Amino acid sequence: MERLSTRLKSKRVEFGFSQRELAKKIGVTATAISQWERDESNPKGGSLLKLAEIFNVSIEWLGSGKNKDKAEINQHTIVVPYYPDVYAPGGCRTFLQKELKDMIHIPRYIISKSLEDDIFCIRVSGDSMEPTLYSESIIGIDAGKTTIHDGGIYVFSYGRELKVRELRRIGFEKIVLKSHNPSYAEELLDAKDVVVLGKVVWSSNFL
Repeated sequence: MERLSTRLKSKRVEFGFSQRELAKKIGVTATAISQWERDESNPKGGSLLKLAEIFNVSIEWLGSGKNKDKAEINQHTIVVPYYPDVYAPGGCRTFLQKELKDMIHIPRYIISKSLEDDIFCIRVSGDSMEPTLYSESIIGIDAGKTTIHDGGIYVFSYGRELKVRELRRIGFEKIVLKSHNPSYAEELLDAKDVVVLGKVVWSSNFL
């Protein structure tokens, strides 16, 4: 089966870019491009999105080899708002809408249990949710799912910061924040201080 490294190199050669030229276009080092093409590591989040834009393909095709053509992209994907950062003063979606940076294609199957207008994407920052969600990966959020169900991963605001964690309620007054990285301890917050923006329903980790 063709790997991401093969698709990336094939597209780079097709477009006539050297590794150094491509690296400059997406803001990484030529060494990073070389590592991607040797299958030593994979591009994440923002880099994956930039590569898809440069080569005029979907991030799903880069990641999995599926849905390369425009017709396929339109048939099998939806276009949703994409915000590159997980931090926002106030931590509410109305603020995020003012900070819209881009639109992104994500798999259409996501909306089988969601409304398309409720989906938006952000980029993960930090390693607290690894290995489930890696830093720089892009995640799809369903803003229509704000009721906490134990074991679900949610994006929420706490103070002036957005966070991504697995959440669990303790009664009506407390919420437990669980990181998937064992280096981070669980946190206990007052429910009144937590505003859930939505549930994570997709990640570029799992293309």
